[in-house]
Amino acid sequence: MLKDGSYAAWYKTPIDQGTGIVHVADGQIWGRDSLMTYHLRGRW
Repeated sequence: MLKDGSYAAWYKTPIDQGTGIVHVADGQIWGRDSLMTYHLRGRW
């Protein structure tokens, strides 16, 4: 499990790769990269 805070993230898919910023706090995770913005709640 990640501690609350901000993280630099790197991802790789069969189509592309890139970087983004991820924030974790109070059981939620949100952030953005060059392709999308995301926000997840609950158990992950």
